[in-house]
Amino acid sequence: MPFLHAFSLFFCPVLFLCLVPGCSDSVPQEAKKDAAVAGGVYHSPLTQNPGSLDPIEATGFYGVHVVNQLFDGLVMYDQDLMAAPALAESWDVDRDGRRYIFHLRTDAVFHDGHPVTAKDAAYTLKRLLRRKEPSYIQPSLLHITGAKAFREGKSKELPGLKIVDDRTLVVSLNKPHASFLTSLGIYQAKVVPAHILEKNNGVFPGAPVGTGPFAFVSWEKDKRITLRRFEKYYGGPALLDKIAFHIYPGSDMDAVFADFKAGRLDETPVYGDVKQELKTMKGVNLVRRPALALLFYAFNCSRPLLDDPDFRNALSLAVDRKALVDTVYDGMFDPAYAILPPGMPGRTDKRLEYDPEKAKRLLEKSLKRANLNKAEVELASVSKSRFAQAEFAFVKKAWERIGVSLEIKYVTDWDAFIDYVDSDKAQLHRRLWRADIPDPNNFFYPLFDSAAQSNYSFYDNPKINRDIAGAEEINAPTTRAEAYQRLGGELLAQLPIMPLFYLSVDRAYKDYVRGVKLNSLGLSYFSYHKVWLDTPARHGR
Repeated sequence: MPFLHAFSLFFCPVLFLCLVPGCSDSVPQEAKKDAAVAGGVYHSPLTQNPGSLDPIEATGFYGVHVVNQLFDGLVMYDQDLMAAPALAESWDVDRDGRRYIFHLRTDAVFHDGHPVTAKDAAYTLKRLLRRKEPSYIQPSLLHITGAKAFREGKSKELPGLKIVDDRTLVVSLNKPHASFLTSLGIYQAKVVPAHILEKNNGVFPGAPVGTGPFAFVSWEKDKRITLRRFEKYYGGPALLDKIAFHIYPGSDMDAVFADFKAGRLDETPVYGDVKQELKTMKGVNLVRRPALALLFYAFNCSRPLLDDPDFRNALSLAVDRKALVDTVYDGMFDPAYAILPPGMPGRTDKRLEYDPEKAKRLLEKSLKRANLNKAEVELASVSKSRFAQAEFAFVKKAWERIGVSLEIKYVTDWDAFIDYVDSDKAQLHRRLWRADIPDPNNFFYPLFDSAAQSNYSFYDNPKINRDIAGAEEINAPTTRAEAYQRLGGELLAQLPIMPLFYLSVDRAYKDYVRGVKLNSLGLSYFSYHKVWLDTPARHGR
């Protein structure tokens, strides 16, 4: 029986709300499984260019969404966010939770026809450990016996990984680790072909080659990524012939919606007043589901003034989050008064406040310590959508009321944006964090540990580092939840990021789209494997 980490027992993803009568967790409800029709090209929007389609290098939703069509991991997440079989058809775990025996499928092959073996799985984990910049899954992988010495280059061997035969991989840990199995479902742990990467210094020489239901065809930057059905997929061939991901640099949501209305897209995100128009449109199904996703502003805590918790708290206290969501987004999101989203275990009861007068007092103290008379800050954004612009206008007015000037810098190329916010030039930037693992540590470690790759705020607090590491070593669910509650409270006092609102998965589909099922991890972990079109001949554009 698969071992499920303790927090999975308490995580209950909320069923999404339907915005049109008769809608359910499959779009639409009346489509029966035996009525599925193969064929057709599916058209989906990407609101940025992906940084990479290699799982280990993919960043942001834009890349992860595509990666999850191309690759599979040892395990996957089911509708209830439990670890479920993927390339590993089963696994055994010893009683103390330190030894995992993975039994790989016999019918899984890569897109080039090469069989998937335990060597590929072991190579994938070793590659993640040896990556120069820490991956999101690395804290879990470092629990493998010998992993630290292997990562540091002190050992060429990794004794915690043992290839028994082509179909059997044994993973041994130094000590029990609550979220180890669940962490293997993350996109970075998708299994890659050792026979290709070993010959090419660990990189794909051309097209990415995975085991997923779709194979790579082409990528025209700023235009389109095209995938085709993989006929030898172990789960059975997909129903769609192809997927065309249309790219909209700068998150041009107006262009996305215009193409959806014109029939050039089969689905679209739902934002703000677009929802009202969609409700009146014929031939459209709307779907909503709460997501484990947080939109926030990241402070560069290494910069003068921004390194002061009083200043950061002053900016936070000045913003009325509910009014922001109601005014800009028509109330479709939940205001974020803490870091962890609703439904996540370990969420603190402490809440961020809206208090402009307190904000002014904290600002005055902070400016006095810095020997400044005024404060001017810059906020960088990769999105220039009208919703983002309306959000910035709201925040700008809120901060002006307490005496802080705000300038917006748009960097609409994703790679250029990443380079800018990773430099010392950036002061604040707008960011979205979507959970990759249904576990509190997937928020706290990546965003706040000083060694984490995605510590966007350059926050460095040794006590927080120790608290994060300590919480992850706790196996008892209640004790672990209490540790995360304390940690969340400490971070709200320091506020290295400014939470604004929690996102939901809000999507509109043409009524001929069938077989869509979403979980609370959103589109990042959604597969088009079972999606089909009831009139595929109409969609070969």
